[in-house]
This record gives sequence, C-alpha cells and structure tokens, in this order.
Amino acid sequence: MELIINSESQIIPDDIRTINQLLDFKNISRKGTAVALNNNIVTSDNRDSEILNDGDTLLIISAAFGG
Repeated sequence: MELIINSESQIIPDDIRTINQLLDFKNISRKGTAVALNNNIVTSDNRDSEILNDGDTLLIISAAFGG
C-alpha cells in the first residue's frame, strides 16, 4: 500500500491496517505523538479503529523532549 507520510510517498506492507500498527512498524512512540489522517486529527483512542487505505495522507508529529 502506498501512503503519503509527512509529504513523502512510502510503500507500507498491506498487513499494516491501522495507525497504531503503522506507528509500531515505523518505530514511532505512541506517547507524545500527534497524527492527522487526510487532514483530520485522530485521537489516540481512535488509532486502532481508523483503517488506512491506499493513497491516504498522514501527518505524524512527535514531541521532542529536552533542552
């Protein structure tokens, strides 16, 4: 499946179906991470129920800690 992640086209295995699966696949921490799917914010409570489709656009932002 092809997704646009942070403005970059990426091929993701077809068995990655949810946002949380995608975050795990890309080794992105779920904590402190904001996700928008097709310009709609997805809350952490809904990341297991939002199904990804070929051509979807995601914006993934992770908080940076430290000084």
